[in-house]
Amino acid sequence: MTLLYDVFVIGKPKAQPRPKAARIGNYIRIYTPDTAKEWRQRIKNTFLCVRRSSQITEPCKADIDFYFKGKGQGFFSKRPDVDNLAKAVFDALTEIGIWKDDSLICDSRLKKYSGKQEGAAIRIYSLA
Repeated sequence: MTLLYDVFVIGKPKAQPRPKAARIGNYIRIYTPDTAKEWRQRIKNTFLCVRRSSQITEPCKADIDFYFKGKGQGFFSKRPDVDNLAKAVFDALTEIGIWKDDSLICDSRLKKYSGKQEGAAIRIYSLA
């Protein structure tokens, strides 16, 4: 296993919202709310500064530790859900071409912590 990226993204982690539907007359419009837009842009900007010359095209592992402001230190057991937090990260990295597709992630470890600094420590490993 080879470490490809070890990055800390500063900011309050946001979950990727689920698509919504709205009726407009006889039409139904499907859209995704922009609640995670700023967080995803932070992820993209941070990774664009350290992006490798080659795109990940082999199986990989993603370990992400999310940090939220809270009393004391330890695990953060409140919303948002850790899987939706990861989805925002994975989608942002797919959009800027870090990997061909997030389906290449074959292994992951996700944790939420409470502490002083908000953000996400993201480590990506090659499994090839």
